[in-house]
Amino acid sequence: MKNFNVIEAKKYIANTEQKEFEIIDVRTREEYNLGHIKNSKLYPLDEIYTWSNYLQKNKKYLIYCRSGGRSSMASNYLESIGIDAINISGGIIQWENEKLPIEKNKL
Repeated sequence: MKNFNVIEAKKYIANTEQKEFEIIDVRTREEYNLGHIKNSKLYPLDEIYTWSNYLQKNKKYLIYCRSGGRSSMASNYLESIGIDAINISGGIIQWENEKLPIEKNKL
């Protein structure tokens, strides 16, 4: 499984054209609403067998969760079905610890 730490992920996001990758948050809607990486899409882990069918084989997917456990499981599964997935180790906790920006949904 491929991993980026949060600094590597931030550099990749900043230096790669948006059309080449997507950022996927595999947490729950409630967690996502509390704060997420800008432009990330919410695809909860418990629905992976549905949403993974719609991913494109010619894109990279940066996957994250709260601390890295769920995103690791998701990345492993996605790679097993031929999707180029990169786990963001440390998740949103490490992202915030590095003082990287997050967005919050208004409830």
